[in-house]
Amino acid sequence: MASLLSRQPLLCIVTILYMVAGIGVSFATRNWEFLGYMAQMTILIALIMWADRRARFSAGVLWGLSLWGIMHLCGGIVPVPREMAEVAQGPGGRAVLYGLWIIPPNILKYDNIVHAWGFFITTLACWQALRRWLIPDERPTLAFFVVLACAGMGLGSINEIIEFAATRFLKETGVGGYVNNSIDLIYNAIGSLIAAGIVWRTHRRGFAGLGPVVTDVTPARPPATAGTR
Repeated sequence: MASLLSRQPLLCIVTILYMVAGIGVSFATRNWEFLGYMAQMTILIALIMWADRRARFSAGVLWGLSLWGIMHLCGGIVPVPREMAEVAQGPGGRAVLYGLWIIPPNILKYDNIVHAWGFFITTLACWQALRRWLIPDERPTLAFFVVLACAGMGLGSINEIIEFAATRFLKETGVGGYVNNSIDLIYNAIGSLIAAGIVWRTHRRGFAGLGPVVTDVTPARPPATAGTR
């Protein structure tokens, strides 16, 4: 099976370049919070590469995940005018792209778009990881797509746990409080529900045409009979 590097060399080069740039900028600006997020991203990239060995994610999903990484990186280190953004609390609060109001006042931030996109594409990745186990001729129920949306939202909750952990170990963060956490979860859910809805719309009549599925199920051994070993 071809590795991700051999299948998508340009994607790998782009991802490595922006990761190196993000780590360099984090050190140069002494942004220790975001340096921690870069470590998180490194672990996530490794997990995606591991999952891709079996799931064989499509080029669209892989580029979508990489785009999410770029959006996250820019959100934490690109400065914006303070009057156009929600500034992180604390004396060292920075006005960065994450706080930029796309639709002011208090309606839509760049951060909201990143969360919705991130867990939209993550839910599609969950779908592609699961599809190899599906029976092509079986008509799916709505429950399957509800579970798919919940998978995406569950991963979104893990993201919020990591952000909460940052507030416990770092003196100053741009994470925000309880309201910000709840809004993040809402946009995570929006992205996951849209992705699950697209999959439902496309495959509600059946899973035919999905490519390889698991068919090599080993039958159970027959029970032993008298006189046999």
